[in-house]
Amino acid sequence: MADISKFKTPSGTIYDFKDAKARQQVLTFTNLTVNLANAVADTTYSDYPYSFKIYLTGVTQYHVPTVQLKTPSSLVSDLCESGNGYVKLYANTNSGTISIDNIVCERGGN
Repeated sequence: MADISKFKTPSGTIYDFKDAKARQQVLTFTNLTVNLANAVADTTYSDYPYSFKIYLTGVTQYHVPTVQLKTPSSLVSDLCESGNGYVKLYANTNSGTISIDNIVCERGGN
């Protein structure tokens, strides 16, 4: 029987799913508060001229983030992206605060 705990990508990278780091496919962060004064000008989305990063340990550009606000807000877009060590969100203001119930980052891609 084949060992399905390891797999090789077309580029030759071997992933060992018995490895603790490889098993961290889902990261969850809860009860966060963000000060929008830290948002910077961003031209990615015209309706949301600011962006801000929430720095989170273990997150990579290969994670797909889902953000759930404690209370719905028109201040923050539902569009977000991940990078090495952060999740980036977009806002239509750079003042006030938002409360985030949770951020779930699921590993996809590479």
